[in-house]
Amino acid sequence: MSQPPTNYQPAYAPQPTGPRPSAHWGWCVVGILFFWPLCIPAFINAAKVDRLYNEGDVAGAEQASAAAKKFGLIALIVGIVLFVLMMIISIAGANG
Repeated sequence: MSQPPTNYQPAYAPQPTGPRPSAHWGWCVVGILFFWPLCIPAFINAAKVDRLYNEGDVAGAEQASAAAKKFGLIALIVGIVLFVLMMIISIAGANG
């Protein structure tokens, strides 16, 4: 039987320090409701948060969290702008 090398270290992920960043799943749902194309990157980034945090990459988890929130917020803004534009066009067309 062979012995593991003396410099063998088990591959444990470092323990994360600091609070766990929010995944912002609510902003992902907002993305679905207001402008669904932007919900895809929001969901992808929200899904990365816990994995990155558990691997010890707190900075990466915070970046993924911020990206998920950013895409959800942009989806909300785009959805509201499109809704307002549709209302303006429909009112102008009715008065036309």
